[in-house]
Amino acid sequence: MKLGFLLVMIGLTTIASVSASRGAIWTTLNDCGNVTQDENHYAVGNTVFLHGSNFAPGTYPWSIMGQPGGASSDPGMTVASGNVNVGGSGGFCFPAYV
Repeated sequence: MKLGFLLVMIGLTTIASVSASRGAIWTTLNDCGNVTQDENHYAVGNTVFLHGSNFAPGTYPWSIMGQPGGASSDPGMTVASGNVNVGGSGGFCFPAYV
């Protein structure tokens, strides 16, 4: 199976959180696991989940771009994008890419 590395670009990264500290973004493989499961390499067919915590409520754009140099099956291409809604808890988790 081809492994891929994904660059996650989320508009949330520039948004200050409710508590005035920066939010955290991490990825997990095949479910909404916990903060310690930070996955960056995926085989074809795996589901990438994006998580965030400590962000201001709102709706923000996100995208995933394939990386060059054989690290991705889709180098330089945006392979997934959309908007994420952050509620009052300041957190989110959703399946972003297969």
